[in-house]
Amino acid sequence: MLEKVTKMPFVEEAPFHAYEGDEPYIFASYAHADAHMVFPELKRLNDLGLNIWYDQGIAPGNEWTEEIGEALDGCSLFIVFISRTSAESINVRNEINYALHEKKHFLAIYLEETELPPGLKLGMGSLQAILKYSMDEKEYHFRCEKAFRQNGFDISDGTVTYTKPVPRAHYEPEKPSKFNMSNLNIKMPHIIIGAVILIAIIAVVALVGFGGDDSDDVVGNIEMTIDSFKVEQDSDYPWNYSYNVSGTLSGIINPSKDYTVYSEFYDGYDDVVCTDQKVFAGKDINGSSILASASTGSDVVEKVSLQLKSSKGTVLAECNGTEISYV
Repeated sequence: MLEKVTKMPFVEEAPFHAYEGDEPYIFASYAHADAHMVFPELKRLNDLGLNIWYDQGIAPGNEWTEEIGEALDGCSLFIVFISRTSAESINVRNEINYALHEKKHFLAIYLEETELPPGLKLGMGSLQAILKYSMDEKEYHFRCEKAFRQNGFDISDGTVTYTKPVPRAHYEPEKPSKFNMSNLNIKMPHIIIGAVILIAIIAVVALVGFGGDDSDDVVGNIEMTIDSFKVEQDSDYPWNYSYNVSGTLSGIINPSKDYTVYSEFYDGYDDVVCTDQKVFAGKDINGSSILASASTGSDVVEKVSLQLKSSKGTVLAECNGTEISYV
């Protein structure tokens, strides 16, 4: 007797046939109820030349589950469309967990604001995500292009090229630990005595200070200028880009103190892409060359912002750079 295969009651028809071949492809996970939102986006990505595998709306069965597993094994990137519906979908959650376990490169696209269940939040909390519901189409397309490039798929010039990215770290969910005061074997009187001693120490420090060299970090004016802002593509890992900011620090400073240059690298939407901080000894501060450096899997950085801070946290100088030269 033949087993009946049931089609899901979609309003939207599958926009194209799922990819079958040996080229790198993307596995798309979604809740069937979200097909009206997901299918137009899958068609857009497919029209750009990306190879997309998705289940085309056929209800899961034993053989179909096996096919999904094989498709997950072979994919180069796993994307999941997150909604309140998909977050509760057993099939979607199984696909997410499988992708995490197999260390697949991972991208979550949020169709709506969604509070993830604790299990998904634990696994997906630090992974790449795009909040589609919170941005316009232009920004969303920009972020998609950037995310795909970071995961090996470059679609910036109208064609698709794939470069295998660095393998993602293996996912091992941590088991939450239980904290119980009784396990510490500390009695309440000891806690009270310890608190009193701590308060006394804080009071003494506040009155007499920490001691040591309490002279000012800066005696006169200090200046920071950017001489060059360069980006270099890694020859071994072409999806990786290194940014170096060279400049000059000058001024009358305290040679016994340390100074820190904090840098933030921004994309065209004024979002921070990467950061850096470097510590300079006061005696070596004049004429410093490399003020900041950072690496990222993206070439969308458009400007850098630098702040020079004293050992006390005071901002002494700041400057911005937007003129980027490619090495």
